[in-house]
Amino acid sequence: MVAAGEKTVETRCWQTPYRGRLAIHAAKYVVPDLPQDLRDRAEFVLRQRLEMFPRGAIVAIVNVYDILRTEDYSPSAFHHVWGDFAPGRWAWKFTHIVAIDPPIPARGYMGIWEWNEEGYDAK
Repeated sequence: MVAAGEKTVETRCWQTPYRGRLAIHAAKYVVPDLPQDLRDRAEFVLRQRLEMFPRGAIVAIVNVYDILRTEDYSPSAFHHVWGDFAPGRWAWKFTHIVAIDPPIPARGYMGIWEWNEEGYDAK
């Protein structure tokens, strides 16, 4: 949904001082520790529109320009449905979203990790 430009806020249980370009990796599987309602929604959407959501790949490059405590952020109805805005979490805000087409297969890792962009030309 980030690559499609629909999702401009991602929620995490942690923050980072990092701001700037960030590659978005679509996990190969639905994360098991997601709240059950989010997991159910993600699995439903994946079953309905699987071809639109590549898995196990870099799908977009974004600019992380702000990270706010969820208590200090008022999500849109769309973002509220697709994020975990429970107290104590963080809302990562994106701009300048560029979809990677075709997606670049890559193994994901927890947290922020180095991705070798060699050979990728952001247009």
